[in-house]
Amino acid sequence: MRSLTVFTYLVFGFSLAPIVVVLLASVTAADYTSFPPQGFSLRWYRAILENREFVDSFFLSLRIA
Repeated sequence: MRSLTVFTYLVFGFSLAPIVVVLLASVTAADYTSFPPQGFSLRWYRAILENREFVDSFFLSLRIA
């Protein structure tokens, strides 16, 4: 039973690792994608929120879902 638990954690870790890397790279202060991040900035998220097309598409997707 112990080996099944270890295997399960390895599968979850392998599945979630790319998401963690993308999230860490998305908060970089640089003008290009870099890992590890060269400082901390939320400007890319602010840029998405300032783009009306993205916001409208997001809310349309929520309504459809």
